[in-house]
Amino acid sequence: MKEHLYILIDGRIWRERHTLVFSGRAQKFVVPVKKISSIHVFGNVTISSQTLKLLSKEKITLHFFTQKGRYLGSFFPPKKEGGKHRVKQYKAFTERRCEIAGNIVRGVRNSMLHFIRSKYSPEHYEKIKSIKIDGDIFQIRSAESQLWIVFYDFLRKNLKNLHFGSRKFRPPQDEGNAVISFANSLLYSVIHSELYNTELDTSLGFLHEPSSERSSLVLDIADIFKPLIASSVLLKSDSVLEANDFEKTGRGVYLSPEGRKKVVELFRKKMENVVYCKKLEREVSVRTAI
Repeated sequence: MKEHLYILIDGRIWRERHTLVFSGRAQKFVVPVKKISSIHVFGNVTISSQTLKLLSKEKITLHFFTQKGRYLGSFFPPKKEGGKHRVKQYKAFTERRCEIAGNIVRGVRNSMLHFIRSKYSPEHYEKIKSIKIDGDIFQIRSAESQLWIVFYDFLRKNLKNLHFGSRKFRPPQDEGNAVISFANSLLYSVIHSELYNTELDTSLGFLHEPSSERSSLVLDIADIFKPLIASSVLLKSDSVLEANDFEKTGRGVYLSPEGRKKVVELFRKKMENVVYCKKLEREVSVRTAI
């Protein structure tokens, strides 16, 4: 499987014949376009139209984030699009929205239960297991909110070093929120890249309201994987990150450049972990499972 490149420093990317080169802060390296499927850029990176032309030819997606980790947007190579799947998606939204939204939240709950089971917390396990997921879209969303309240309490009680209060992300109020928000952004770009390979409309979500200003379907699918990936990164960060890996800016707490580098490495390792995928009936990486 192709790799994913993360650029965490300012610089520029340019084309040299049939490959790309990155240069920034005394660093310079060749970008192996035949070996990567996506590039994730954090900060200020200059990119030429010739660079985009090569990325388009090699079918490489390009995701942009602020230095604090907030998602800005993406460049997707053009592709042939059919209408059959989108027509089915729109029909499913009008006829089966609550059914599909309910299944998404059940997927979220299953991920939470799987994660908690590995850490052994009967109290949180039983609370999450007992939450009913049915009714209209508002009741289904309410059920998901209840799930996250219990799950965040579980995470909070399993952290020894990082401070994590209530979930607040605009802006993150503490170290735990900073890590989760950053890990979620990394996950969103992965999900967005995979949905690009389908004919689905990413603006038409089932659990989250459809919107032209955000990719609601990306948020839907990402929710299923957050407990297994972003939460795992948070708990591992607890023993890796130090005080100087965070910085306070205005009213928020964010990862420092070195902190982002450490979290990206934890995220990469998590995505490379091998798990058993029932649908494929074999062991695959987390990335392949997604």
